[in-house]
Amino acid sequence: MPGHDHAVPGRGPSLATIAPGDLVTVRGETRVHEGEILLREGGDSWQELHLAGTPERYLGVVWDPEPELTLWTAADLPGVVPGARDIDLGGRRYRRREQGSAGFRATGIPGLPAHGICEYVDYAAADGALLSFERFPGGGWEASTGERLHPSEVRVERGERRW
Repeated sequence: MPGHDHAVPGRGPSLATIAPGDLVTVRGETRVHEGEILLREGGDSWQELHLAGTPERYLGVVWDPEPELTLWTAADLPGVVPGARDIDLGGRRYRRREQGSAGFRATGIPGLPAHGICEYVDYAAADGALLSFERFPGGGWEASTGERLHPSEVRVERGERRW
């Protein structure tokens, strides 16, 4: 059932019950959910569902109480370093909206420790386009561009579950 948000017995997986190996279809493109990062800062928490394939993508999920979804795509931005109030990129001006550090737990993400602290800086453009930077222990800043999704644009189906 496209866009279902909560587990319903007999209806299969959803964003609330997703596991690595399940299939995630976003706007007609299907990828395998390969791992996830759960992040927590103060009373806020969110998850990043990493999707196999190229370009590297992940689905950001914030439960509030319904899912707020963002599709993130890895971006190679040499010379762009987070922290400035504004970043001009691709004809857009992104304004910093928040930054901080969050504790994380990772499962199924190669090269990432199982837990630690992630630093982040998030930006948004006037047209709704998003830009985010994250830095995990032992790594440099990783950039991603993002766009908001409606839950009806995401479908989860059971795949070959890995854990």
